Amino acid sequence: MHIRRFEAATTAEAVRQIREELGDDALVLSVQKTRRKHGPFGLLSRPGVEVTASVDREVRQGRPAMSSENSSATALPGAEALAAHAAAQPLEGELRLLRAELRALRATREEDGNEIREELEALRRVVLRRGGEKMVEALEGHAASLARAGFAARHAERIAARASGLAMDASIPSEKTLLQGLVDELEANILIPRSDQAPPISFFVGAPGVGKTTTLAKIAAQEDERDDRVSLLTTDTFRIGAEDQLRTYADLLQVPFATAASPEVLAQRVEAFEGSRILIDSAGRGRHDVEAMGDLIELRDRLGERAAVHLVLSAETKEADLRDQVRRYSALRPDDTIVTKVDESDDFTSMANVLLDQATPPLLWLGTGQRVPEDLVLPEADQLAAQLLEAAA
Repeated sequence: MHIRRFEAATTAEAVRQIREELGDDALVLSVQKTRRKHGPFGLLSRPGVEVTASVDREVRQGRPAMSSENSSATALPGAEALAAHAAAQPLEGELRLLRAELRALRATREEDGNEIREELEALRRVVLRRGGEKMVEALEGHAASLARAGFAARHAERIAARASGLAMDASIPSEKTLLQGLVDELEANILIPRSDQAPPISFFVGAPGVGKTTTLAKIAAQEDERDDRVSLLTTDTFRIGAEDQLRTYADLLQVPFATAASPEVLAQRVEAFEGSRILIDSAGRGRHDVEAMGDLIELRDRLGERAAVHLVLSAETKEADLRDQVRRYSALRPDDTIVTKVDESDDFTSMANVLLDQATPPLLWLGTGQRVPEDLVLPEADQLAAQLLEAAA
């Protein structure tokens, strides 16, 4: 038996190479996905396939080979079926992602613009009834100040309009009412956690480097301080040292720990930890890694409605990238948002803009440093509003 491995960009190309080199009587033994190294240090690696095929030496030398009815390999005429199956596997995750994104778009598409415009128009009518043109001028002045400070125009207008609506007896909205308007906007986007209503499973998701593992450890330590039973799980089998990092936290807290490299194993681990609060870490993957997002959707679906999904965002991230992360992870139906690295950000306005977006899940926690568990605090709307307006002054 002559065995050869063929590397190609696609399965169809690999099959063509096999036919050319080994002939139509070759057997396809396996098909697996690879990354073909390209560029210095493989930094520009591209996806590909590696196909292992074989042919009987007698056939290759021009003599007919003995048939084997019990052979488990696949003859080349049927190799296209196996190749097609292998090629379809990475597309399954992409299809799951597209279906989930379509569901999210249907739910939010009409709300994104129409509700904001209707609310602004309603508030503007209230302003006109109460104070006429002077109040409208004040509203527009406050909105312009907020916009210059970095607030998105739609948020600046809504905050200023809310402040004008709070001004009584047709008085001009002041800094005090502007502050209260921002407090009201923020409070509508803050979710207060309650230990008596904590979900049995918490699943932490987010981009690479946002601080998911440290945030999970902080929450686990807080649970442990309340003498609540907690177990830690990680599905991050990709990043070097990720498993060791969470295992170290579990050892310090003296709580159960396990890894799960597949949805099937995850279900087994969750069943084994039943009766405790289960905190699950996940791998942060790049924005173009569609297949990885499909894997996360499969994990989320396996956990079902028992799990709360926490979207972790970093305050250091640019506003456009934050919105991209919210959009991408909307396929996982996150229940809330956790913002980390607040202490490392000089300007929280970009994050505030994203938090005020209707598409962003409500804010649950703020990470203010690396200490476990001290540097995880509840967001307070009045403090956040005061800091934001101070920066805008």
